Amino acid sequence: MEAAGRLEEISRLEPNWDSYGADPITKTAIERALELLNHLRQLMAGVVGEAYLPLNIAPIADGGVQLEWQHQNRQLEIEIAADGTMSSFTVEGRGGERTTASGQNLNYGDVSRLVAPLVSSEISAA
Repeated sequence: MEAAGRLEEISRLEPNWDSYGADPITKTAIERALELLNHLRQLMAGVVGEAYLPLNIAPIADGGVQLEWQHQNRQLEIEIAADGTMSSFTVEGRGGERTTASGQNLNYGDVSRLVAPLVSSEISAA
């Protein structure tokens, strides 16, 4: 899984990896990200193949990880904080027609419900 490799790479970042004093990425954040991706794989891979995987995985300066999905005018960011808590930020539309929403203290089921419409849209568009 390419995502696991990216998480392994991120896990090796040293303190101050961004030259602005960033914290190293915590083992808790990496483990939670891997558990989330495994959960999504178990739920979705049989139907959508690898479309459940995020388009981008990025480190966050406070020691967390961000996972990103996008399809057409819809974007989803899941932030896994250094302590493993998960939050979301969604954007739908473009320009002045954009709507946003956020969520805090998410569980795997919450994240699955946010990801599913993006990946099912991806499959139906293919």
